[in-house]
Amino acid sequence: MSRWTPSVCRFQPTCSHYAVQAIEKHGPWRGGWMALRRIGRCHPFHPGGYDPVR
Repeated sequence: MSRWTPSVCRFQPTCSHYAVQAIEKHGPWRGGWMALRRIGRCHPFHPGGYDPVR
């Protein structure tokens, strides 16, 4: 989505890139859960910043 929307993501890497990396590294179940948790942290009260897949 970041290709079509302005760059306003508060995280680095963006949530879509994070999701791809998490699924590639941890598989669809755990990686998908990690991506959902990351999206849940995307709100004005979370500072964001650098948050790599671990």
